[in-house]
Amino acid sequence: MNVLAATASALLFAANAASAANDFRVEGRVPDTVVHGESAEVLGQRLGQAALPVDDVAVPACAARVFAIKALSTVAANDPLLADVSKGRPIWHLRIEGKGCGPLRKHNIYLFDQGNVPIKLVPTLPGDTAANVKLQVDALQIVGPPADTMGPQDCPQRAVVIDTKIADAPHGKAPWSESWTFRKCAADIRFRLTFTPDATGAGISARRE
Repeated sequence: MNVLAATASALLFAANAASAANDFRVEGRVPDTVVHGESAEVLGQRLGQAALPVDDVAVPACAARVFAIKALSTVAANDPLLADVSKGRPIWHLRIEGKGCGPLRKHNIYLFDQGNVPIKLVPTLPGDTAANVKLQVDALQIVGPPADTMGPQDCPQRAVVIDTKIADAPHGKAPWSESWTFRKCAADIRFRLTFTPDATGAGISARRE
């Protein structure tokens, strides 16, 4: 549980709770495969709550916020972090789209099977990143601290990743690059990250765009 909480905290990279204007509607139904120990409606609400902190930074105080449940896929425990959290049980990745009050937002949530009790949820970085969970955490250790020092100097908030886009798509063992957008007090800060596969996973370099 401690690893799970630490992973979610690191990936969100946000010290701030969602604003008071956190009403939302969930659109679509969670597949029965992942409904354990609670109703599909309750799980849907929990998924919306998991996506809310980042979505609220992307479109604050949205009175028409909708979370649309999209594709569910099985995930292999392909890095030590996932293996440690899953304990050999199934893992799923669920895409949720945030709609209303602005552009479409893409949220990613990992679901960890816990037997007959409710599924554990870990929100990972939003957008289209091809980096696995361990690479996301490793990359945030590189770009998170500098992003936190940028933006308005009188801003008490931490920088939060609100979107990731693939610039050069992964292809075999070739490097790939992505653009990550942080937001801090309404100011956007972008970094270009390059991931170079190696024997231990991937080397990571970054520059501000």
